[in-house]
Amino acid sequence: MTPSKWRYRMLPLATLLLAACHSSSPVSGAADPDAAPGTRCDNPAPPGTMEASIEVDVPSDTDATANPTPTTRIPLTVHLPRRCPGERFPLILYGHGFSESRGSVNSGLIDDGNMQPLLERGYVAIKFDQRGHGDNRPPLGGGYSRLMDPAVETQDARAILDWAWEHAAEIHVQTEPGSGVAKDLRVGTLGASYGGGFQLQLVALDSRIDVIAPDRTWHSLLHSVLPGDVLKTMARLLTLFIQLDQLVPGQGVTTTPLMQSFANQVGPLAPTANLVRTREELAAALERPTTLPRPVSEEEAIEFVQTHAPDYFQARELAGQPWGFGAPQSRLRPVPALFTQGQRDVLFSATEAYRNASWFEAAGAEVRVITHEDGHQNPLAGQTRGVWACGTVNAQEAILAWLDRWLKGRDSAAFRAIPKVCISVLDSGDPQATPVGVALERFPVGSLDGQGAVPLRVPTVSATVGPADADGLFLPLATIAGEGRVLAGIPRVGQVTVTRGIGTLQAAIA
Repeated sequence: MTPSKWRYRMLPLATLLLAACHSSSPVSGAADPDAAPGTRCDNPAPPGTMEASIEVDVPSDTDATANPTPTTRIPLTVHLPRRCPGERFPLILYGHGFSESRGSVNSGLIDDGNMQPLLERGYVAIKFDQRGHGDNRPPLGGGYSRLMDPAVETQDARAILDWAWEHAAEIHVQTEPGSGVAKDLRVGTLGASYGGGFQLQLVALDSRIDVIAPDRTWHSLLHSVLPGDVLKTMARLLTLFIQLDQLVPGQGVTTTPLMQSFANQVGPLAPTANLVRTREELAAALERPTTLPRPVSEEEAIEFVQTHAPDYFQARELAGQPWGFGAPQSRLRPVPALFTQGQRDVLFSATEAYRNASWFEAAGAEVRVITHEDGHQNPLAGQTRGVWACGTVNAQEAILAWLDRWLKGRDSAAFRAIPKVCISVLDSGDPQATPVGVALERFPVGSLDGQGAVPLRVPTVSATVGPADADGLFLPLATIAGEGRVLAGIPRVGQVTVTRGIGTLQAAIA
């Protein structure tokens, strides 16, 4: 469903000083990658922003019960660096997180919405409101969030790239006219969580993407939301934004009816949410005739979640089946990918980054994985976000060096310092704590053999858990003697069986 046309509306240029808040083909307007932006003339234009909107020929929703409009308006903001006349820069397409908007700046970090570090290095950045967020809502001509639907949200991102190519001279973006790819640009993607998810589907469906750097995002939405067919607490908390929008329109996330039905069954404001814990219970709740705004079958809900994730594309590719969604091919291109992920993330675990990295490595891509102490944390459990680093590897510096290497050809010391794999072993939410990490050649999974490894396989382990163990129960599996050893990686668990205790009313789940 590639949009065949678009209409745009340019708003007045707002020149604002921004406070801290794939090929080797010819590049049109390329500047010296080591030259600071705006240093080739005496009177460069200062950094600024340009507001615009495009209207795409993709409906505001694909659910007929939402009464969709035939087109959708996508608002966007172009962030321009200091620049000389005719100077061109690589483009960074930035996606915000769930419940945020293109105006969200949560810290001085680039993955928290601050574009200043990119502008200082000579990039043009485009931030846009995803469907159901900010100014991209049905009352304003926008759309309903469909949780990163490749047939909808991904097509919006492709249309933005079309617009950027058409206005490349105006917004000082480098094009790649000899690449053999239509409307090609020198472009990378950036964003965390929801803004990480948009990158993985876009890179699969659009051949223009040259490099990606997703942070704390998913490989399998189904596994992230329903691991072991049990509904995750963090998924419940996120539905509060959907319920909030239903109470005060425009204050949360405006979603498609299916997601509203889900939130109304399991969200914090749902009166019987505590009775919906498993996939079976969720399916029964969604299928009730009284479910609002409409009943949803288990088959529809599972298909919705499964097709909006990289594991769907990977599975189709391995099976030799077409991706669909207007893709010219069904094989992942070897696009350089830097995956950063929260080591303590309770929504999208480090396993998600490992699986994404494995998919890209199988495609022949240059891949790096860095885990850190930031990420999705459960405030109800007293968890807080930590430092965005793995030992001496600062995630922001690594991402900037990664973008410089693949978009500017700059082989810096910072780029060469990015390990193949870096696993944070700090285990702390203190943002002031000194980062600690271990650099490895590959991601450890399961019991390892070889020099330095301590092979450990435990056939079975059992424990009794009671009310006093609400914060978890530690089960020692082995004692490691000696100094200089690190426990890091992803364990493998074959099966978990839970038996209901005496006097327990509900069935036991894990």
